[in-house]
Amino acid sequence: MPQFVGPHVVPALSNLDDSLWVQFFTCTPLPCVLTQADTSIIWVCNDRFAKWVGLPSHDILGRSTVELGLWPNAQTRQSVCAQVIAQGLVEDVEVSGLIFGRPSTVLFNSQKLLVNGAVCLLSYLVDITRRKEIETQLRLAHTAIEQAAEAIVVLDSRGRILQSNAAFTEITGFPASSVVNQPVTELLRLSPNPKVQWSFSDIVRHLGRSGRWDGDLEMQSCNGAAVPVRLSLAAVGNEPSRPTHYVGVFTDITQRKAYEETLRHQALHDALTGLPNRTLLHEHLDHALARFHRLHKGLAVLFIDLDLFKQANDTYGHDVGDGLLVRVAERLKSCLRGADLVARLGGDEFVVVLEDVDSAEHALAVARKVLASLDQPYVWGAEFIHLGASIGVAICPDHGQDAAQLINKADHALYLAKENGRGQIALCVQPENNHGSVRRSRC
Repeated sequence: MPQFVGPHVVPALSNLDDSLWVQFFTCTPLPCVLTQADTSIIWVCNDRFAKWVGLPSHDILGRSTVELGLWPNAQTRQSVCAQVIAQGLVEDVEVSGLIFGRPSTVLFNSQKLLVNGAVCLLSYLVDITRRKEIETQLRLAHTAIEQAAEAIVVLDSRGRILQSNAAFTEITGFPASSVVNQPVTELLRLSPNPKVQWSFSDIVRHLGRSGRWDGDLEMQSCNGAAVPVRLSLAAVGNEPSRPTHYVGVFTDITQRKAYEETLRHQALHDALTGLPNRTLLHEHLDHALARFHRLHKGLAVLFIDLDLFKQANDTYGHDVGDGLLVRVAERLKSCLRGADLVARLGGDEFVVVLEDVDSAEHALAVARKVLASLDQPYVWGAEFIHLGASIGVAICPDHGQDAAQLINKADHALYLAKENGRGQIALCVQPENNHGSVRRSRC
């Protein structure tokens, strides 16, 4: 093996004896090789280099680094060698290509030495292939995050925002720089339902059990508006119970919520008039009854049927009939308070729910107001169309204490009103007698 002779060693190392230098060369954790500059023949290599190449040292010594495949091609080796000879030292020269037959990237650190009168290169090699792969993965991940349609945030273990993407800014209006180190809870309304209060600690506890949390929340935009979002939050760390970071993905579900609300409205409202339908009527009446039993305030149900609608529909056609029903709905709503409800059951039948009525006479007064409004003719082009109505009234708790009973009793009272000559109001009470235009029904 060639010896490192004092006068031919770089001045900075001239005071080291050969044994110490050889020990340093042998024990360095980096692949290290000494080559003859003009031929690239390997004179000395350490164990780390032999392991890296995948050959025993006796199959390496005396062979060219180009022959072994240390360089992608002879031209690259010649270029780097020329730099070392010209400058005396090069550091971190990146070389990429098929090195030892594998796609690799290596940093060359090489210094010119004189060994036994020959110009040699002492080279330390750093294989950064894995690091390059990770950098590429990180660039791809960063690009994917920035191009994602979903808002993505990276949080520290305390829920503070470390990083966010462009979609986050687009959805919320907050620039990424303005939310760094800000607790994510300051941007979230963790539960649109006030009866279900989530906190970040609740979510963290759930994450500790399953490693993931999903839920519908509201995110606050920069102008204070609430944006409905679907949040998927995952814990990151070596120990599931002790995460170091969290990654949150927010999906704007504004359109989904609007669509769901449209479907709900269609399911609960009459398509023609927009009034609540039978399903919503029963739902509302159930809530009203619960309130009645809690506060003991009066509750009444009015069952309304148009007297002459069939004749008008047959005479003027279905389009006019539909238009008349829409106008009837408008008149009914104009007669009532905001807390009252008017629903269309179908055809020309409507039901009104009155809350906080003081007495039966209060309910009858509202019924008279409704009857007077519906008794006015409807102007349709050159025609004056008269419909009129009959109304049956039921009072809670006298005539029933559930939705079905009250509607049924009001319906019975309505039939009595029609039998007694239309344009009448019938109250379902006992005993039966007359009071002005009010017919009292034995229900």
